[in-house]
Amino acid sequence: MLPIEEDSPAGRLRPDLDAEGVVSLMVGAYLGEPLRHGRVEADWLDRCMKMLRLVLDGRA
Repeated sequence: MLPIEEDSPAGRLRPDLDAEGVVSLMVGAYLGEPLRHGRVEADWLDRCMKMLRLVLDGRA
C-alpha cells in the first residue's frame, strides 16, 4: 500500500485522492524534467510538492 493510500482515509489527505494518479503524475514530471532542462534540479521535489500540496490535502 502506498503511503498516500493510508493518509487519505486517515484524513491527512483529501478522501477522494487517486493515489495511483498522483504517483503517475510525479513519475512523469520527474522523467520529463531532464528532457526539458537537461537535468533534474536539486529543488525539483520541493517545487513539485509545493505545487501539489493544495490539491493533495483538500484545501484547494
